[in-house]
Amino acid sequence: MERISDGFLSWRPLIAGDLPMLAEWLREPQVARWWNHETTLEAVERDFGASTRGEEPGEDLLVLLDGRPIGLLQRSAICDYPQDLTEFSAVIEVPVGAVELDYLIADPALRGRGLGSRMIAAAVEDTWNSYSDAPAVLVAVVAANVASWRALEKAGLKRVAEGPMSPDNPIDDALHYIYRVDRPGAASSAFSR
Repeated sequence: MERISDGFLSWRPLIAGDLPMLAEWLREPQVARWWNHETTLEAVERDFGASTRGEEPGEDLLVLLDGRPIGLLQRSAICDYPQDLTEFSAVIEVPVGAVELDYLIADPALRGRGLGSRMIAAAVEDTWNSYSDAPAVLVAVVAANVASWRALEKAGLKRVAEGPMSPDNPIDDALHYIYRVDRPGAASSAFSR
């Protein structure tokens, strides 16, 4: 078996030409299970088009492995999305400037091989440069998504809280785990309420 996780990871902003591919990815059964997103091209354009035009405060980034598109990384300051801030704040104290991540690996053959945790760790490391005021990265993951929270743990994030948040998929329980990593060298604040 080829060691996929050794390939060169990079990312770039999602562009309009990527949206048909993203629609296909969102139809893939394991992605659809956790993202539960409308997959028509019109729906994907509605929900991701503003990002491709630079009209969103957050980032939608196309993840590349050795130059080949393999996934999506979303990254934003939590305070830029009031609903997210409200949901996080109901479970944990959110430091001013904290950044949140979401991610997917599109190809089932690439999952379970260490690539997810490597992608998360690289995104966290890049966040310290791209978001110079971010004291921490927080990730909320539905408790049932074991593969996702294991990837977070392997990437060095720590589970710091759990509580109810709106799940992406209505079939899931509201229980979410909150993972956190602090900027290296920064004094960490309280982890939970």
